[in-house]
Amino acid sequence: MEHVALHLERAADGREPTVQFGGENDPSLTDWASSLAVGVIKWSWVTGKWDLVNPLKP
Repeated sequence: MEHVALHLERAADGREPTVQFGGENDPSLTDWASSLAVGVIKWSWVTGKWDLVNPLKP
């Protein structure tokens, strides 16, 4: 997951294309990453996109 987090962070900074997970046919990774137990991403109703949650950064 650290590898994935690196790409998510770069995409959030605009240094890489947006990372796409899951999709209509396989939501398992998105479901896991957004679960309360893991919580590394959250859906933004404002932007209509997933946001990276990084509790170690201000």
